[in-house]
Parts: sequence; structure tokens; C-alpha cells
Amino acid sequence: MRFNIFEGTRRIVLFISVVSVLGFGFWAVTNSDATVYTTFTVDSPGAIPTWTSWESTYGRVGRTEFKNLKTKTGTSVSLYLYFPEKPSADGRMLIPFRSEGGTWWMNSSHSESVITYTKQVADSFTFSAKQEKLIDEQSGPLRWKGIREAGSVLVGWLVFLGLGTLVVGWIVRGFFGIPAGMDFKPEKAKSEPVVEDA
Repeated sequence: MRFNIFEGTRRIVLFISVVSVLGFGFWAVTNSDATVYTTFTVDSPGAIPTWTSWESTYGRVGRTEFKNLKTKTGTSVSLYLYFPEKPSADGRMLIPFRSEGGTWWMNSSHSESVITYTKQVADSFTFSAKQEKLIDEQSGPLRWKGIREAGSVLVGWLVFLGLGTLVVGWIVRGFFGIPAGMDFKPEKAKSEPVVEDA
């Protein structure tokens, strides 16, 4: 029995392709819940957090708390709570952490009082029913976007694998003088001895 390197290579490539497709399918099923990123600004103690864009808080001085949570339908949410600094009576930019009788108690963003306040707000934060609905509506397009991007990578990988196999096969056949589409050199036909009549 002759060793057929081309047939063996084709089977290996087929196995890798099948594993790649199955792996992509498994990823698509197990990672189907896309994370929605949201930013809320807490303007002052007791104020209702307002839904803002992350860009509107970028570069602004203040304190940020992060929290991962899920909506009632199971959508994963990465929450950013932004606490902006306010000008104090002496001109310093500080974060208010308590309000009494219309007066704000303020301190720096790294002070223990402010850190305790911002963490308490983050721990008690919940979405309203309307906010949850909007978040759930965002998760579907994000999920399909991720699947499409991963699918395009899979297709590119399979095309690369297939073309790479063809090119390598073409080079190897050239070295060994094997015609295209064949796995072995064609055997030369044995010539019959010519018998001349006497």
C-alpha cells in the first residue's frame, strides 16, 4: 500500500474545518448575550441618576463607579456611574456626598466620605422598567453584530485554509512531477518486445 500524503492532508484540512465550524457554533450559543454599556450621571446627593452618553463624561473630573448587573430578562449590563465635581464655597472643585437643609457636604474624590457615598449609590442602583426595555432592545442588534463579525472571521479562516492547501499541493506536485489533480505519478506503460518475422 502506497502512502498518499495528499489524501491524508485533505482529511486533516477537512477535520480542522469541521472543528472550526463546530467551535463557532458553540461560541455563538454560549456567548449569545451581548453586554450593553450604559453611563449614568449622579449630579448630587438624592438626585435621580440620569442616563447620559459615555462621551459626555470623558475627560471630565469626578469619580466613577462600575457595576455589572442584569435586567429582568437576563441582558448583561456594564454600568458606569459618574459623580461630577462641583465648585465649593472656597473655589475648590469637590464632590457633594451629603445634603442637609439645602447645604451640601463636599470633599475630594479620593476621600473616604465620598468613596463611601458613591459605593452606596452604586450598590442601591436599579433600572426603571422603561430603562430596562431600552437596554433589552439594544442587546439584540449587539448580539447579531458580534455573530456576524465572528462569522466573517470564520469564513476568512476557511478560505485561507482552503487556498493554502491548494497552493501547497500545487508546489509539492511540482517538486515530484505529479500532474495536477492526481496524487501519484502515472506509471509508464511497459513496452511489449517486438518479434520480427523471420
